[in-house]
Amino acid sequence: MTKSRFNAFIATLLAAVSIAAAAPSAAAPSGARSAQDVVDSLQKNGYKVILNKIGTVPLGQCDVAVVRPGRAITAIDATGGVREEILSYTTAYVVARC
Repeated sequence: MTKSRFNAFIATLLAAVSIAAAAPSAAAPSGARSAQDVVDSLQKNGYKVILNKIGTVPLGQCDVAVVRPGRAITAIDATGGVREEILSYTTAYVVARC
């Protein structure tokens, strides 16, 4: 993975972490984001989410406890005589408490 792709990944993940960290401290009337919202947002941005859910209620009623960066999964493209590493997808770990 190129350095610029890695930096973009970290920047996006840090944004997700800041959103997740702000959610529990938000006032109830302001519509704090649920764990489902955070998972949907990460998936919409191309992440494969690995979810660890604590509790039995639906994910939409859970709060986010932790968002951690996962591995970047790459593939090698050797067509045309040039070997290039291509980002397949990135992972993110989400812990939801219900």
